Amino acid sequence: MDRFACNYNTKLAHFNSRFYQPGTKAVDTFTQDWKYDNNWLVPPVSLIVKVINHLKLCKAEGSIVVPVWKSSYFWTVLSQDGRHWSPFVLERLVPSNVMITLYKAYVLPNFEYCSPLLLGISRTLNNKLERANHYALRSILNLGNSVTYDACLSVTSMTSLEKDVLSSRLLSFSKVLGCMALTIYLIFLSLGLPTTTYEVVD
Repeated sequence: MDRFACNYNTKLAHFNSRFYQPGTKAVDTFTQDWKYDNNWLVPPVSLIVKVINHLKLCKAEGSIVVPVWKSSYFWTVLSQDGRHWSPFVLERLVPSNVMITLYKAYVLPNFEYCSPLLLGISRTLNNKLERANHYALRSILNLGNSVTYDACLSVTSMTSLEKDVLSSRLLSFSKVLGCMALTIYLIFLSLGLPTTTYEVVD
């Protein structure tokens, strides 16, 4: 539902208008319950805070288009500290689980590639990578500076970059050892040498 439109500029089939227009579903959108619609909101700047409050009142969701105007009165509603979005903005625009999935798919591999076990970088540079990962996780989850790295990792079900790469290297190493053991066993069989099997008892 296009909540701020008229019959010649609406972007959707259904719209609300300020005054009566042919095809309008309602006059004065603030008299409507927005809860059951997918709301497209491009309000005048003077109505942005009223729109946000009406969304909260109706427990509705919507896509609101606002200018990046950090000195404006409405900006403190969208970003209280001027750096991070208010929780309701993050939840409405991109759910945190989607942000985490995107992060793991597109950002995390770059950090892992630069890890010390792959490139042999120094401990100092590794710590910088871990700090960068911490900052990125806090940002996508909209968490404050006081939230620890371990807490961020716990929320996202992740491990530190160093532990993650170490576990993948150990897994690769165990596969190599398994292949080597199988190769040696097959060589023994092909040469007719005696082989010994051991029973593992719990």
